Amino acid sequence: MSQLNNKEMTEKIKAMLNIFDVVGVATKDRFKNAPEEYHPKNLLEGFTSAIVFC
Repeated sequence: MSQLNNKEMTEKIKAMLNIFDVVGVATKDRFKNAPEEYHPKNLLEGFTSAIVFC
């Protein structure tokens, strides 16, 4: 099985979660200015990406 690149993986995740109105995938670099109390590392230390949906 070949590995997917980042764009392919993002599209696959969005397709699986298409029942939600909004789906996003962000790398940890996108959170460098996030307020400490809301930072994803508080939930999962060592994370590399976050998936957000609503």
